[in-house]
Amino acid sequence: LMGKGIKMVRSLRIFSRLGDTVFERTGFRIGDREAGWNGAINGHPAPTGTYVYFAEFICDSGELFTRKGTIIITR
Repeated sequence: LMGKGIKMVRSLRIFSRLGDTVFERTGFRIGDREAGWNGAINGHPAPTGTYVYFAEFICDSGELFTRKGTIIITR
């Protein structure tokens, strides 16, 4: 099962290489495809490049944990 042990996504933020926030969403269930980033910025496809994500999750036990990394968009 995807996201087993994760109660919810507390926040998901995606930044451009310049540090601008290009996507932010809070308080959604893991696996909710409508809640994730669709690769668009202001309704337009994001340019090719590297983006940084920072996500906070709440476990079934109530503990908070974070993950961060990069997303590479190629077109």
